[in-house]
Amino acid sequence: MTGSAVHPTTLPGADVPAYRTVPFFGNLTNFQNRPIELFNAGLARCGDVVAFPVGPERPVLVNEPDAVHRVLTGNAKNYAKTTRGYQKLRLVVGNGLLTSNGSFWLRQRRIAQPAFHRQRIAGFARTMNALTADMIKDLAQKSASGVARVDFGQEMMRLTMRIVGMTLLGIDVGGRADEVSDALTVALERVDKLVVSPIPFAERWPTPSNRRFNRAVEVLDDVVWSVIDARRKSGEVGEDLLGMLMEARDEDTGEGMSDEQLRDEVMTMFLAGHETTANALTWTTYLLGQNPEALGRATAEARALTVDDIGMAELGALPYVGACVDEALRLYPPAWIIARHPVEDDVLGGFRIKKGTWVLICPYTLHRHPAYWSQPEAFRPERFLDKNKPVTGSYIPFIEGPRMCIGKAFAKMEASIILGQLLRHFDVALPAGLSVGVEPALTLRPRGTVSVELRTAG
Repeated sequence: MTGSAVHPTTLPGADVPAYRTVPFFGNLTNFQNRPIELFNAGLARCGDVVAFPVGPERPVLVNEPDAVHRVLTGNAKNYAKTTRGYQKLRLVVGNGLLTSNGSFWLRQRRIAQPAFHRQRIAGFARTMNALTADMIKDLAQKSASGVARVDFGQEMMRLTMRIVGMTLLGIDVGGRADEVSDALTVALERVDKLVVSPIPFAERWPTPSNRRFNRAVEVLDDVVWSVIDARRKSGEVGEDLLGMLMEARDEDTGEGMSDEQLRDEVMTMFLAGHETTANALTWTTYLLGQNPEALGRATAEARALTVDDIGMAELGALPYVGACVDEALRLYPPAWIIARHPVEDDVLGGFRIKKGTWVLICPYTLHRHPAYWSQPEAFRPERFLDKNKPVTGSYIPFIEGPRMCIGKAFAKMEASIILGQLLRHFDVALPAGLSVGVEPALTLRPRGTVSVELRTAG
């Protein structure tokens, strides 16, 4: 990928250097098809704060930890989520915690926060273990005659869908897991295309892709609304996250969530608790398969446990397993791109940022910055066992600041439980010659099938 750099003076408050590939349309094609390659090229040529002109727009990528911290934490009130990406994502998840802004977001966050208290989250470990055991039993049957080769990404999608169904809605979607997972995939892939589409109101045209999108959202709505309606009619609250959200009240006003708000939050958590965790586990296992020494250490640690279930207490005995997840999240963060919209002018990294500019943060490039990570391309889980913590703003797989992912503790516990149980029961390997690329859609998916060979541990 080639382009030219325009370097202004680097005095504080200077104009952001721009990376251009072709006149007028600028970087549109590369934004649509090769965003990570585009970002890497621009950063290499222009530095850690760089603009990528796209037609009349001039989005700015920020790849410097202090500037990232300012956007997400230090001056977070200035950076709203009123961006094209979140606008299109609302077509699926509505106005939930992921997409809302201002006082409405603050109220929703305040209501939802108690449902994600560490002790409440710990109570879901039993469900996570039980459903993981079901998967392991099924995989053990497939590998009974030797080695089973499985589509690991598909297995993780199915498992995390069941887990989110039970912990969030109190229902086992096992019978509809593939249907719901496919619907989420169709919906998210369409949203991804809409974000970069130059066609105004592209979602309103009666095209085949839009019809598929609308049917997918209908499938998701059918599941969510049926559970909310049944719960309201029964008068029972339940011990799942939906019950906690239905029971929660704003401390200041005493108000709870309306059914519409419940629908939006549940749909948001379906996305966050399914797609992202499945991708994280797939990348973690792929990386372990490429690194036999790390795989051996993680396996030995998991098999040293003397209890069947892995809960919060047992996770303390799995530091290296947890570090493997953390390192995979560094190299392949599911939330690979973050967009914000400044409501007032600001200065980031010494450069002027005008209000209304698209400000982009790419954890994929940030997590591989050679100035802040030694051997940035290498899989080294032990870096997360060191006493030295990552530089503030350099590691943000769950974002940071007031908009940090509310389900962080849930996701990390779920990933470590699943990975720990998998390593306890199977010898894991990758087929010879397997190489997987990245698919930077709304989440960072593997491009192609991640085949994994499983042999029941002796």
